[in-house]
Amino acid sequence: MQNTDAISNLMDAATYAGADREIFKNKDNGFMLVDKNKILSLNKIKGLNVDATEIPNGIKAKITVLKDHRLDKPVHLCFGITGTTGEQVIDTEIVLEENSEVKLISYCSFPKAIDVKHKMKSIVKIGKNAKMVYEEVHFHGQDGGVTILPYTEGHIEENGYMKSEFKLVNGRVGKIDLVYDFKLDKYAIAEMDSKIYATKNDYIKITEKMYLNGEGSRGTVKARVFAADETYSEVYTEIHGNAPHAKGHVDCIEVVKGDKAIVSAVPIIRVTNDLAELTHEASIGRVNKKELETLMARGLTEDEATDMIVKGMLK
Repeated sequence: MQNTDAISNLMDAATYAGADREIFKNKDNGFMLVDKNKILSLNKIKGLNVDATEIPNGIKAKITVLKDHRLDKPVHLCFGITGTTGEQVIDTEIVLEENSEVKLISYCSFPKAIDVKHKMKSIVKIGKNAKMVYEEVHFHGQDGGVTILPYTEGHIEENGYMKSEFKLVNGRVGKIDLVYDFKLDKYAIAEMDSKIYATKNDYIKITEKMYLNGEGSRGTVKARVFAADETYSEVYTEIHGNAPHAKGHVDCIEVVKGDKAIVSAVPIIRVTNDLAELTHEASIGRVNKKELETLMARGLTEDEATDMIVKGMLK
């Protein structure tokens, strides 16, 4: 944890994913910096326990927000590989004890990647009346040399709340196979949202599942994908209404540019209780021609105009 140059390099990498370097200098913030399998810096704050160990290709960590603690400032996590090649395995358990609250922001950055693989497995446990907001922002460089395999499985107890957002809108995607799988108890609420901007021969597979198992539980599953050039994209969004007065909605939008991209959207809703209410919508279309022409008339190139429209959609 004493390598100053390595810490500086990783903080530089995190800025590509939108982080402010000053975040990781302020000891009032909870944070962790990980390059490959090295924990470069770890700062704990009151109400936050982090038990982290290095393993051969990554780290294993348990992050716990203690009972009745509501953290005023976000907790920042940075996972990355600053070199051109390598594999990183992140095995985490996130636990929010009863009546706790936290916002977690995870920056995953691989700015020079040519042949990099990033595997993440997360188990999330949100206790009774606990609240978590989780943002995961990726940057993969410009060469498309990254494969990421994130898998998140979660359980939200009575009156718990979770909002999660996965965002990869700058740089290349490379290859991604994203899986979310959450189960909700009585009156729990969850919002899951993924946003990806893909170009060239990027590959995307998204699978988001939510099980509304408790009475009055509510959830939304959203996916937004822009697929250009020869992108391949599959999106599966799924909600199960298994309890009375459970309410859920699936929403998937994919925007295509060019005639070589291949995209599919599969919204699934399944009800096992006749008092549950589920809805869905999915659409695949092209960039709005009128908006494109308006921006081009103001001096933008077609690519610049497309980029502005899509970034607005993904914002």
